[in-house]
Amino acid sequence: MCDEKTVQMEQSNDDLRFGIDFLLNRALASSIKQDLQRPEYLTKKKPRTSFNKQQIAVLEDCFISHKYLASEQRKKLADFLYMTDTQVKTWFQNRRTKWRRMECEQGTSSVVHQGVETIERTE
Repeated sequence: MCDEKTVQMEQSNDDLRFGIDFLLNRALASSIKQDLQRPEYLTKKKPRTSFNKQQIAVLEDCFISHKYLASEQRKKLADFLYMTDTQVKTWFQNRRTKWRRMECEQGTSSVVHQGVETIERTE
């Protein structure tokens, strides 16, 4: 009798465990499915901004004469090119990085200090 009761309790516990595991797994699966469908879990990466040839030409011309722009200059240029101030600022930052990298590859280093540019040859 004791053995039958123990077997029934173990079987009942196994059924309960299976039931709970099943329910938890099902709930977890549906939770994950819902999470993947939520917009906040989708990629939030902003699409890359592409500039037209005229905008790039004007930006390059400005960069040749001024490696750095004051905020007022940047604002005027952004308005003229129908761009945001942040876009112009980022373009200049990226262009200066490219310029420095090209200078290093050519064996020269350029130092800009307080708006005065000097080029030093490295040999």
